[in-house]
Amino acid sequence: MENCSHLLGATTPLTRSYSTELHFSDGNLILQADQTCFRVYGGFLADRSPVFRDMLSFPQPPDAELMDGVPLVHVPDSAKDLNVFLKAMFLYEFFPPFPARTDFPTVSSILRLSSKYQTEELYKRALVHFSSAFPMDLSEVTRFPSWELDNTLLIPVIVLARDMGINWVLPYAMYKACSRLNTKQLLRGVSLPRDKSHAHDDQTEETRYQLHPDDALQCLEQTLAFVTAAAADLLEFLWVPEIIPGCTRHVACRANRLSLRRETEAWRSHHHVALLNLVDDHDWSDLAVCHACMGVMHAQYERALQTFWASLPGRFGLPEWSVLRAMKNEATK
Repeated sequence: MENCSHLLGATTPLTRSYSTELHFSDGNLILQADQTCFRVYGGFLADRSPVFRDMLSFPQPPDAELMDGVPLVHVPDSAKDLNVFLKAMFLYEFFPPFPARTDFPTVSSILRLSSKYQTEELYKRALVHFSSAFPMDLSEVTRFPSWELDNTLLIPVIVLARDMGINWVLPYAMYKACSRLNTKQLLRGVSLPRDKSHAHDDQTEETRYQLHPDDALQCLEQTLAFVTAAAADLLEFLWVPEIIPGCTRHVACRANRLSLRRETEAWRSHHHVALLNLVDDHDWSDLAVCHACMGVMHAQYERALQTFWASLPGRFGLPEWSVLRAMKNEATK
């Protein structure tokens, strides 16, 4: 990395690039974000981005700022975001299409800047990656996304989706927030450390993410609804009907259903409720009921799951799944 502090004064260190991969010695354009410079190819950017095309189409004035004889353009983006975006633009293997593995910081940076600079194909690729963590059908819940959605990312994900109008990810993201986050996190947000490789000192910096008040309120309301009415609806198969038609072991089946009911009631009274996993394969295998009861109960539980899934968008003030799916299809086609 070359030092170019002469541009800002000796007291302000300035590096050309985070990576030699983004410092092309024959590049004809230098982009500066924060205190970092990237030497790249203007024609390549102009060919793929109408924003850069317009920006670079203006004749350079005689006093235009240069670095090593190359035009220097200041952009109001973070150096971290621009670094990721330019890697995705110039280094194809850095951000290949789904289902290649990636991570949330990479996807979020590319989403923001590919939208801003109107690099349509890259934006669609990032949308597909981002959306892969958010099923829109109950059958998709167990599929593998291209990046890991852990608890710490739920609020940043919701904030990003709201900011960019990516509404189809919100029902599942907000369901997960209700299931995994506590009241303090929902109301006060979370802080995530920034990538220290992009910091200019030895102190770990953090970024604070906080839900919009309306989203926080909806999550708090639904957290309560999940552990009360919604959970009761899903568990209704354990007590309604009291005797299942065709049952061959009335006393034993009723007792075993009641036992599982007690277990699930105790569990949900002390934990956040992941309603889509309220009754798992282990519970079913331990449930000693007759064949007739098992078939009826499975069918009843599956119907209740489908009903709950269909209700998710409306619980958070969003259009129904078919509308959200159409939005996604239009944005990614």
